[in-house]
Amino acid sequence: MNLYSFVNEILFAGFEGFLILAIFVNLFYKKNFIRENILKTSVFVCSYTVFSYWASTYTPIGYHTIIIAAFMVISISLITSSHLIHSFIGIMIISISFMMIESTVIMIFAIFKEVNGLDIINNPMIKFEISILIKTIELLLSFIIYKSKRVYFKELSINSGNSAIAYLLLGIFLMGVFIFSINYIVVSKANMILYEILIFFIFVLFIFCGIFVYKEKEQLLKTKHKLHLQEEYIKNIETVMGIIRQEKHDFMNHINTIHAICSLKKPNAIEQIDKYVNKLTNNVQKSYHYYHTGNDYVDGLLAVKSNFAFQHDISFEVDFEDSLNHIDLDEYDLVSIISNLIDNAFEAIIKNKRLEDEVVSVCTYIEDEIYYLSIANTGPPISQEIINKIFDKGFSTKQRNKGDHGLGLYITKETVQKNKGEIIVLSNENETQFLAKFYLKECSYGENISKHHKFNTA
Repeated sequence: MNLYSFVNEILFAGFEGFLILAIFVNLFYKKNFIRENILKTSVFVCSYTVFSYWASTYTPIGYHTIIIAAFMVISISLITSSHLIHSFIGIMIISISFMMIESTVIMIFAIFKEVNGLDIINNPMIKFEISILIKTIELLLSFIIYKSKRVYFKELSINSGNSAIAYLLLGIFLMGVFIFSINYIVVSKANMILYEILIFFIFVLFIFCGIFVYKEKEQLLKTKHKLHLQEEYIKNIETVMGIIRQEKHDFMNHINTIHAICSLKKPNAIEQIDKYVNKLTNNVQKSYHYYHTGNDYVDGLLAVKSNFAFQHDISFEVDFEDSLNHIDLDEYDLVSIISNLIDNAFEAIIKNKRLEDEVVSVCTYIEDEIYYLSIANTGPPISQEIINKIFDKGFSTKQRNKGDHGLGLYITKETVQKNKGEIIVLSNENETQFLAKFYLKECSYGENISKHHKFNTA
């Protein structure tokens, strides 16, 4: 391969791949995509360069154009996370535009230079000159679309989360193409060493695409978790607002009652009012609490749980001796762990009502540089046999609707272990305790031990 052939087959192919991606993202008015995704852009350009050279060399003439176009549709969909239909439309528009430019340039060049088609195909120098003209016009087209403020496809959008499907199709497509090309290689006696080298590079680039898909799915999962967390937080806020509205309505009734007692002017009116107001104050204090745990989402969760406890005559004791800031847990995981354990504690008490000492307690403390989260209840004791399998998937002591249960504690244990923690169950005649242990964040306790905030919120 001489210099002109190298430039025509490799460098111009890479440049063409870059222009295709640039025009595609600009058609969808995603002008910052290349700047924000340099690695993805580089992988696409390299993939397009290697694959187009491989297809041109090792697939029959006439088929390689279709194969390259199919590769572009799938790989563009994968790289930009666009829908395959949108990718197909964009690539068809770009391909037709490029074909029109190439045909026009070749025809004009042939007329002025007085050369025929065979000269253009077989003469690397002539092919190089034509490629320079074509790429210049294509670059100008890309620049015009980039500068244009017009949205060409309002209904079409990228980032629709279809990269996993595109990655699967790309794998199937590459496998099919490689199988299809084997017969041609055997018949044409092509250079097998170069063929294997190109296959290896395509395989490596395919792995890179897989990494992109994995990272994208991981980011999408985190986003969904945050969205779910915010939805739960909003629900908690709405519940709190409902409680406040209810209390406002109740206060109007209480004020009217006090006013009526005053209007009656009975001898013991003052004593009656004093007794009534004291009882009212106690109920208000018990029905709703504000908590400061170091995490706003957990604060809202505990506020809702405290009202639930009041409605079911359960004493809800909360003591965050050390704030949740000392551990490095995802907020979604933290809310999931605490919510599941508190709900489990409530269920244990409600299912086995006692006459007194119905308590659910939540507390935290640090001991030997380990952060402890304890959620206990005064429900019936749990036997060792049940404790041994209480975190098993599908296990439940509930008899009705058993299919709907048995996942809460299993998910809790999995979530704790995912965050490098441990959870155990301690049970006796007085209480059952779920104790989760987590490592402290670096420098969260050792160097700042004197600066600990203590949140005593019971």
